[in-house]
Amino acid sequence: MINIIGISSLSSLNLVAPKSGLVCRLSLKQYTHSTLDEVQQKLNQILLLMGENYDVPTKSILSKCPEETDTAIVYQFCALSILIQKAVKSSSNLIQLSPKNSNGCWDVFVEHETNIVGRLSLRFAVKIVQMITSIDGNAANDGEVAAFIGERFLTLEKSYSDTKLKHEARVILKAAEDRQIPWRRLPGPMPCFQYGYGTHQQPLLGTILGFERHGPVKFADNKATASALLAEAGLPVAYSEGIDTERQAQEFVQRVGFPVVVKPMSGMRGGGVTPNIQNMDQLSRACKKAVKFYPKIRIEKHIEGEDHRLTVFNGKFVGVFRRPNTVMVGDGKSTVGGLIAKENKKPWRNWFGGGPRFQLQKAPVVTDFLKEQGYDWNNVVPAGKNIFLNVVSQGANYQSVSMEEIHPENVKLAERAAKTLGLRIAGIDFLTTDISKPYWETGAVICEVNANPTLAPLSGGSVDRLEEIGRLAFETSCPADQNFALPFIVVLSEDNVGAEKLAAELTAADLLVGHYSKDKTVIGGTVVPASNHKKPSISSVIWNGSVETAIVQENPISIMQHGLEYDICSHLLVEDIPQINGRLSPNVLDLILKTVTHGVIVNRDNPELMAWAENQDQNKIRFAAKGDLQSQMMTELRSAFPDVIRS
Repeated sequence: MINIIGISSLSSLNLVAPKSGLVCRLSLKQYTHSTLDEVQQKLNQILLLMGENYDVPTKSILSKCPEETDTAIVYQFCALSILIQKAVKSSSNLIQLSPKNSNGCWDVFVEHETNIVGRLSLRFAVKIVQMITSIDGNAANDGEVAAFIGERFLTLEKSYSDTKLKHEARVILKAAEDRQIPWRRLPGPMPCFQYGYGTHQQPLLGTILGFERHGPVKFADNKATASALLAEAGLPVAYSEGIDTERQAQEFVQRVGFPVVVKPMSGMRGGGVTPNIQNMDQLSRACKKAVKFYPKIRIEKHIEGEDHRLTVFNGKFVGVFRRPNTVMVGDGKSTVGGLIAKENKKPWRNWFGGGPRFQLQKAPVVTDFLKEQGYDWNNVVPAGKNIFLNVVSQGANYQSVSMEEIHPENVKLAERAAKTLGLRIAGIDFLTTDISKPYWETGAVICEVNANPTLAPLSGGSVDRLEEIGRLAFETSCPADQNFALPFIVVLSEDNVGAEKLAAELTAADLLVGHYSKDKTVIGGTVVPASNHKKPSISSVIWNGSVETAIVQENPISIMQHGLEYDICSHLLVEDIPQINGRLSPNVLDLILKTVTHGVIVNRDNPELMAWAENQDQNKIRFAAKGDLQSQMMTELRSAFPDVIRS
């Protein structure tokens, strides 16, 4: 019944809405007026069902539903897409619906956080409408629709989880935004980002920022290398060996005795680690578990004490938290799953929306810990019986530790460990029976050093503290006293002459210039060809790590269809008011003006342009005759970037 005639993605800076989302042209097909009310009622039932089953604000969204039946159906379809997204905890909320046009179509805007989740939610909504409006009389009932939603919900939930910004990346990238340093997420399953245009471009993976060298990250990842380097530096580590077989593990135990710890030789976040092994049966299971994560195994003497994570930025200690075992006590009625659900309701496990960083997950590593104690998720735990879980990546137990509690010598130890491995951001896992005493008094040891440490538990649940930590982490890569802006000029003109003249002047200033227009893309004087049948884009210039200065000649039609490909530029040069379909479109100018950080040069010989400029912030705008626009822009650029563009 719902027919999507066209669909396109809009960036967060667009001419349609104040958010990123999908613009669709919709029509209703294969219906008679006698069935419209029935379809509307069915959709209303499904939306209310979503509200009951997934705790989403159905009534609030339906309160804005139009009265006309056909328009109401289109709105309900859009609302279904939004509620599907909200069911997986997306913040998407906005629907914009235009009146039906003369062709019987509606143009709609549906917000999304990420393109993939937005498109999936629309696809699910189309399928649901198809199910309840079957033409052959075999329409699905509420139960069948609910089952379908539950089935697809898992797919959407995974897609959203994969694309949602994690706590650490969010606060680091917010620090970039606060400094007007642009960033983007890279395609692919890994949470990889870039920040900074042109020659300032750097990567971000988790909390591994672009400055972090490959060698130190690999040192930390390899348990044997890290342990050897730390021991050589006189830092306390547990006695350990690398082994290849279970027999070698048994020989190690015969020499040093139980208890021991078995872990994969390489890896992070506790995957495959079994602590406090007390007998040969446990040792055998631990070895089999470890090789699932990495073929080489590390075995070490178990050290008594609680696990503390000490975090270091640029050689300076920034905070500590404790990670004790999670202990749940049976009541003789609740299953393991019920006890875990209760545990997950604790306030601290719902910091920043919860998720796998704080909440215990139904994951293999958790299931393995349960099996080792003779339980599965459905077993009822006897009253008074304790269940222990020691998991890091799927719902660790975090306890705040004040800076005053930790002994200064333990702080120095953490700073030395990070410097020994060459890491600028490091999480040092430290086992001690008393964090307030120096490590040599308690026999404390460094368990391992993590190059991609979690930051959220350091905050104690405070958003302000977490953002401060994110800023400190970001400044290890981009110091606050350094300028990371790229000379980036957007040109609005009816021809390429002015932009090419500016590119020539910047090239003559010994800069590698990237120049984009709808006709061609040139980087360093070389025309960039299409790759894999895909034409170069604005991103081909501004995210190119060799570009020292970027010039983008904007295309108003592309802006109308997709929004802006950037959210920051340094300067804007305007020869003419842009036109869309033969009409002057000053709203394009208004949109680009939001991105300008430095200044705007306006053609004073254009009356329409001067009328527009009169209503803008005069502190940001300079005027020049058309023939002097490029020379005036060069003057502005030299003033703004004296270290880059010299006289």
